Amino acid sequence: MPSLRWPGSGAHDYFAAVKRSAHKVSLYAIAVDTWPDALEDSSEAFRKRRTGKATFSFPALDEDMAAELDRFLERLYQRYREHHAG
Repeated sequence: MPSLRWPGSGAHDYFAAVKRSAHKVSLYAIAVDTWPDALEDSSEAFRKRRTGKATFSFPALDEDMAAELDRFLERLYQRYREHHAG
C-alpha cells in the first residue's frame, strides 16, 4: 500500500496511505489520530467519509469533496511536518 512517511520515521508513523478497491479508494490518514483538530474545519459530508479511527472512504470524489480533502490534508500535513522537522 503506497504511503507517505517522514524520512527515518517508524513503521506506524506515516502520514497517510492509499488503498484502491473495485468500489472505493480508502485513505488511511493515521496522523489524524495524533491531531484530530485537523478535522475541525471539515464539513459534515466530509466527516461522514470517516469509516474508522483514521480511515476515510471515497466511493466517488466530486470537485467540492476533492477540494475539501485537499484542505484537510494540507492542515494535517502541516502539523505532521512541524512535529517531525522539530
